Amino acid sequence: MEAVEADPRALPRILDALDAHARASRHGGGGVDPEEQIDVLLRAAEGRGGPRPAARAPLPDRRHVVHQGRRVGTLTRNGGQWVFRFATSVQDEVVQALADRMGDLIAEIHKGTDVGDRS
Repeated sequence: MEAVEADPRALPRILDALDAHARASRHGGGGVDPEEQIDVLLRAAEGRGGPRPAARAPLPDRRHVVHQGRRVGTLTRNGGQWVFRFATSVQDEVVQALADRMGDLIAEIHKGTDVGDRS
């Protein structure tokens, strides 16, 4: 509330950030995370995070991954790295099979593009 009272541009900035976050969350298929919404609101209120490029929808710092209506894990941005945490309901064999296929998936995604691996 302090930000809204101190800066007349804060409320439109907050609303724009929350709208962008909602669009990105819907695009990601995981739904809106209330904790992430609060973080977006606070960053916008403080004037952090500035406008994102219009050519691409902003990527959320956290995204729930859903398969057949069930959450299988959460993808989180953590200190410049992406971390994926599998739900406890995902069997160890499935996690290992996904890890075994990771290289092939990356190659398939990069095939025909000039996007490089930043590892």
